[in-house]
Amino acid sequence: MKFYLSILSLLFASSLIAQSGQKEVSLVFTHKVNGEALVLGETTFPIWNGKMVKLKRAEFYLSGFSVTDANGVVTSFPDAYLLVRAQEAGRNIVVGNLGETPVNQLSMFIGVDSLKNHDDPTLYPETHPLGLKDPSMHWGWAGGYRFMAIEGMVDNSGDGIPETDFEFHNLGDALYKQALISIPLAHNTENGLTLPIELDYARLFDQFTMTGSLIVHGSTAKNISMMNNAVSKDFFKLLGPISGTDQQETEKWTLIRENAQLVVQASSSPNSLVTLTNLLGKTVGQEKMDETGRAVINSSGLASGMYIITLHSTDRLSSKTIWLY
Repeated sequence: MKFYLSILSLLFASSLIAQSGQKEVSLVFTHKVNGEALVLGETTFPIWNGKMVKLKRAEFYLSGFSVTDANGVVTSFPDAYLLVRAQEAGRNIVVGNLGETPVNQLSMFIGVDSLKNHDDPTLYPETHPLGLKDPSMHWGWAGGYRFMAIEGMVDNSGDGIPETDFEFHNLGDALYKQALISIPLAHNTENGLTLPIELDYARLFDQFTMTGSLIVHGSTAKNISMMNNAVSKDFFKLLGPISGTDQQETEKWTLIRENAQLVVQASSSPNSLVTLTNLLGKTVGQEKMDETGRAVINSSGLASGMYIITLHSTDRLSSKTIWLY
């Protein structure tokens, strides 16, 4: 799930960036269902009509990236192709570089553009997003790439346990769909533009009854509906980063980032526990609040990426997803 460059190209590009003052644009994806972390083959979740679903495969292509800055100038990244997979969460994926002017919108398309969609995948190394994959993301020369492959099981017996297999392989040039994401000014930093994006796979099934034929490959009405849901039903959600010295209110507690320290203040919850976990669910830091309701977690030494900070008060858990540089 990376945008691959040869070593020489990367060094050359880095030299140009250093000379021009350009900054990297990168994306980090987390995979959720109704706000819960998605684990393929394990997580069972309800869709809009209450039916329980379990996903076994969830991957899709993104291409056609561009950003629009505050002056209305559009910068395109035509060579960036991403294969986003649910089993590969938390990777920082660079899609291109931009100048100093803050950007306020990201445009991207789900799928592969028509210029590349009918290429032979053997023309690319297997490490390239458009190269050969297992399981395959290529349907054939005529059909092109699978823009999105969603597989799993749904409960159609009413016992709450998914038992009926489904496969939605969405492909065809007509299904190349644009997604737009507004970018608040706070995401633009002196270190570049990193966009933490949460994906909610439950949104893909909006208004799906999950009855009848559920092995659907191509550009049928169901394939089209799923692609439309992906760009119109909040499948993509931009999360708010915490960088430099920033402050956020989360319910009745305050989180402040001061260099390598995460300061949590909750006067109504003295002696409560505060934990910091990574996207694999591992606790990487924890502190008990003092009598004033203050706790400080040292984040130095932690890898850049997304983490979840949680306040364990007596009557509830309150969490916030944060980005650490």
